[in-house]
Amino acid sequence: MKVYKDSKIYIQCTALLATGGPELMHQFASYLISRGVETYMIYTDVSPDNVTVNASLRHYHIPYTHEIDDDEKNILIVSEIGTDMLYTAGELKLRKVIWWLSVDNFYKKLSTTYEDLATHTLSKRFTRCYSFEDDMEVEHWAQSEYAKRFLMYNGVPEEKIKKVSDYLNLIFLDGLIARNHYRDLSESKEDIVLFNPKKGIEFTEKLIAFAPDIKWVPIINMSRMEVLNYLLKAKVYIDFGNHPGKDRIPREAAVSECVVITGRRGAAANAIDVPIDEKYKFDDTDDNISLIIDKIRYVFQNYNSCKNDFDCYIESIFREPLKFRQEVDATLDLSDLVFNPTVCILDNTNDSMLKLAAFLGSTGKYKVEFVVNNTLNGQCLKFLDKELCFINVGYARQLYLEGRINKFMCTQMIQNNQEYYLNLLKNIGVDDVDWEINKIN
Repeated sequence: MKVYKDSKIYIQCTALLATGGPELMHQFASYLISRGVETYMIYTDVSPDNVTVNASLRHYHIPYTHEIDDDEKNILIVSEIGTDMLYTAGELKLRKVIWWLSVDNFYKKLSTTYEDLATHTLSKRFTRCYSFEDDMEVEHWAQSEYAKRFLMYNGVPEEKIKKVSDYLNLIFLDGLIARNHYRDLSESKEDIVLFNPKKGIEFTEKLIAFAPDIKWVPIINMSRMEVLNYLLKAKVYIDFGNHPGKDRIPREAAVSECVVITGRRGAAANAIDVPIDEKYKFDDTDDNISLIIDKIRYVFQNYNSCKNDFDCYIESIFREPLKFRQEVDATLDLSDLVFNPTVCILDNTNDSMLKLAAFLGSTGKYKVEFVVNNTLNGQCLKFLDKELCFINVGYARQLYLEGRINKFMCTQMIQNNQEYYLNLLKNIGVDDVDWEINKIN
């Protein structure tokens, strides 16, 4: 699908949830912006007059809109639970994509929609869901092998399905590497089984009742850091839920060196989405309860050998960010776009910061979007018809890893304090910096 210099891409998403799907949509939008594509989120779960984005997604700094420029050069991308956007008054001229981030959630949406229909009178408008009509003229993307097989089963030719998967948060992956957790966690591991109580809880409760002496810890009402700490501490993570797509938490558990034990529902049924040894997959039947408990106890006693069974899975997870970008590049033709590096300014005075921003903007070579300022983090400043966003060091690191920030520049005003800023950049992971000194005296 061709993306032109003046194309606009609109991405339907929820604003309030911080699950894997919304984060992927924001990661995707961030990558498009880094490549020079004019990209907007369309949030479908908040009022246009009161847009509140989940705090864990704000640092991506993705612009949003509720108005679509219906032009043939533009593209609308919706998730499988946002397909009702495809049924608007009249025909949409812009190109359309359904990104199947899950399969099961599509059916949940359908069941809710038809339940709503039963309560509607004929005078009320019924919001439709996608039902594989031949004349819809949409392109299909699959986040998982599970979704791809679902589409093929429903009559979509394999050659018309594009694989665009996802990756774990780069700060999460980078933090594991930086703290050397990836090399050896065995000394800090404990006989703990983690589980997500939102998935497969009925069967998990049977496991808990069968072995009450085991320490079972639900991942619920935890901060992001608390979840990470438990993943680093536990030896086992179980997931007997429905696996609607290539789920995030099993991968986070694996790279945290938990032994992952799953059922065979949804995406877990195939060896592409959940590529773990078959001896760690069990049907969630009563006959298997004792076998699963035996496996958990075996892992507790033989953790160091069992964790080696996940080396290939872990390596594939660390390769996912690059694979994702390659998949996007193979799916969207971005060859017409011009790349201008995005600059983040390091400075401690507004005067010199604005002077540098004005100079860089006048060259036409750079996009100046961010300023590192921990005190003003989250605020934005309108300047020369553009918006400068203040971010803290942590978000600067995230955006640098994502490719949204390509260069850091400093002014003469802080030349005498270079050591401080060089240490700051070292924490971000930047080895070099441009000191814009003589050009803006």
